[in-house]
Amino acid sequence: MVYVLNQDGQPLMPTNRHGKVKHLLKSGKPTGKIKGFKKFDKVSYFGKEYIIKGRMSSGYAILMDADGNKIDFSDMPKGYKTPKLSNLKRISARRSVITTIA
Repeated sequence: MVYVLNQDGQPLMPTNRHGKVKHLLKSGKPTGKIKGFKKFDKVSYFGKEYIIKGRMSSGYAILMDADGNKIDFSDMPKGYKTPKLSNLKRISARRSVITTIA
């Protein structure tokens, strides 16, 4: 059983997908900050609050709402259709980690 723990060490979300978790942890992909942001940080973009769903090393981000729905910015003016990390303001950092409990 694999749990996501909050900052107090309490389990939030158990899963039995050990292979998926093992693959993610051993894949060697960067899990640190890109331009000061991590995945699942709460950010402000043009006055609204979103959560970072994904980041690109080129400096762009994919944002989602609190329900996990990807936000479509296709109606924004030119230059703002894909949110740049430099235009985001972090409100709070994520507070959980992935760990394995035997």
